[in-house]
Amino acid sequence: MVESPNGQGQGAPAVRLTLDDVLEAPDFGLELRAGSCAEAARSQRVDGAHCIDLSDPVRWLQEGWIMLTTGVQLRGSAAAQRRLVAQLSEGGIAALGLGLGIAMQDVPPALVQEAERRGFPVFAVPLETPFREIVSFVNRSAVSTDLSALRRLTTMQRYLLDAMHRPDPEQALVERLASLLGGADVAYLDRAGEPIATTAPGLDFGGASLDPEDGRLRELERAGRTGVVARVGGEGTRTGWLIALLSDHTVTRQIARPVVRTAGELLE
Repeated sequence: MVESPNGQGQGAPAVRLTLDDVLEAPDFGLELRAGSCAEAARSQRVDGAHCIDLSDPVRWLQEGWIMLTTGVQLRGSAAAQRRLVAQLSEGGIAALGLGLGIAMQDVPPALVQEAERRGFPVFAVPLETPFREIVSFVNRSAVSTDLSALRRLTTMQRYLLDAMHRPDPEQALVERLASLLGGADVAYLDRAGEPIATTAPGLDFGGASLDPEDGRLRELERAGRTGVVARVGGEGTRTGWLIALLSDHTVTRQIARPVVRTAGELLE
């Protein structure tokens, strides 16, 4: 028997690097100057870090990255400081790290005010901490995170495969999928949208609106919840859908999508 990867059936938080991990890294001496009152500031996911001293930095960054700058392009202009924070916040950037002691001796008030207004994290980097050390730390941590997520995903897939040996494999599969996804509502629907197996008998999954021409895997929004739907079967076989409506915000789409895909393939 394969044990549940989540112990007592509760969804484990997704493994990820957060801004708090970066701020608390030993020897860096980083200090959060703005955004500390925002509920999600320290838990912000960090996928990368890059050093930029340009007036239009967002085009060189990806969502979830940290921008590190000496502030040369911001010196003497409150408007430029506010504009940068607006660009980063609207671009989905994780945080701004301002290196002190080169172009600026402290984080300027206008930048702090705009960041606080938007709940955007800004931290100070002391002169003795090279940007390259922060970038290296984030890159190493990201690789470690990817490997941990891969190991977790492999364990989940084995757990789902074991369900197919149960007396009622379809119901066992949807129940195990629900537990892996942190208590998600899961249903396996036939081509008419009627449930074959489900963990939420009274819930309307909207099966009648699913189009057989839809791709094999896609995301959806229903009643304010994020979901993943996988088409089961194909040409010449019974076509149905496997739908998971997520309840736990710690379960990321990067985990949910491949797990739902695997479960759908097992039902074919």
